[in-house]
Amino acid sequence: MAAACVAEAGCEGLFASLQPYLEVCHVQPAAFEGCGVGMRCTEPVKQGDELLSVPLSHCWTAAAARSCPELVALGEELLEAISDESAIALHMLVLRSQGAAAGDACRRGHLAILEKADFETLLDWGKEDLEMLA
Repeated sequence: MAAACVAEAGCEGLFASLQPYLEVCHVQPAAFEGCGVGMRCTEPVKQGDELLSVPLSHCWTAAAARSCPELVALGEELLEAISDESAIALHMLVLRSQGAAAGDACRRGHLAILEKADFETLLDWGKEDLEMLA
């Protein structure tokens, strides 16, 4: 997450919207002067305590991507030919294109955080650039 994102309080709010999907969460985004952006603990923790736990069902995985109806519609042959990483990237792009209609609120929230970040991802590419991948 970018310092600007945290400074605007946008990412903090977006991160808070993900909390219902987290099994454990003792951290939040923060800007650290002279160091950049990271996560800070929101309460005292002991050595070995979990800081954040996300159920696998809400993670970007190859299995989730390959079961996405829009990707399944491409056909088994194509899905077998692409890498897991490409399948996940396509899954992210499918959900992004669905916007508010995307059924997975957790992944939709994660995409919103990525879109506010100041590092480049496929979500930042224009239609013309994305078409080069086809």
